[in-house]
Amino acid sequence: GHDQARDNRMKGKDRSRNMVKLLVDMNVMMQAGALVCTFSSNLGKAVFLLRGGSVRSTLSLDNMWVPGVSWRGFNTTYCSSDLANREYCAMKKAAAAAATAK
Repeated sequence: GHDQARDNRMKGKDRSRNMVKLLVDMNVMMQAGALVCTFSSNLGKAVFLLRGGSVRSTLSLDNMWVPGVSWRGFNTTYCSSDLANREYCAMKKAAAAAATAK
């Protein structure tokens, strides 16, 4: 995870190296067919927006989010929320039905 105090103590060269690593990671996430992230993270939100904001290919493990608004539902089942990614929940429901039919 991110440790701001540690990063503040780093030398300029090490900070630059870490920034390049971060940009490479973000580029890989932007090119991926799907994004699994957390919208409680600014990085997750940034990559989501850089990918064009497609909810069809993005799954947040904690928050549903649109620019300017974030919702959090603790102790709730993800797909029971009105704010859940509907495509993901439909896929999950179909997979569960197929497994039950076997």
